[in-house]
Amino acid sequence: MKPNKEHIISQILVELEAGKNYTDTFGVIRSKSKLAESTYANYWKIANERYAAAQQQRQQVVSEVRVQIDTEAAIMGLKSKNERVLEYQAEILRMEQQLIGKIKSTFIVGNKILQSHNGDTFMLPLQLQNELRNTIKAYRAEISKLEGDYAAIKTETEIKGGQLTPDQFETLRREAREAASHTGK
Repeated sequence: MKPNKEHIISQILVELEAGKNYTDTFGVIRSKSKLAESTYANYWKIANERYAAAQQQRQQVVSEVRVQIDTEAAIMGLKSKNERVLEYQAEILRMEQQLIGKIKSTFIVGNKILQSHNGDTFMLPLQLQNELRNTIKAYRAEISKLEGDYAAIKTETEIKGGQLTPDQFETLRREAREAASHTGK
């Protein structure tokens, strides 16, 4: 009985998936049929082309899935300005409550881990209190940046001749200071 071309190519593909080489695969095919090596070589070439195309298609799918996963992770990781402000405000509230002793916490002094409360007595070292205050200050500054509180005041000027005279410069500077004092900056 003559071996079926597509059946043999399918068998070669199975062997390729298993990681077998030309010689090992030929031995498996040859044990099942009396296929000439020249015919087998032609089938091997066809099977390898199909295998390479299948591998390329798999790689394309993997790449697309990876891009989709990375995109979703990036979208999930991005927080809106308001979400970031709310997180900073929640942290500030928590630190303020630690500063006044409403929330118990632990801290490290030297090699020891200590508690902020001993019974009803609040005992947070001054250095740690100052660190909390500085962190609160930094968080408030970050909130101000996010809210645009530090945005520069833009002054519209019209310069005739392309240069300011010293008097024009002083007038503009005075107007900018007045504008800043009226906006509370």
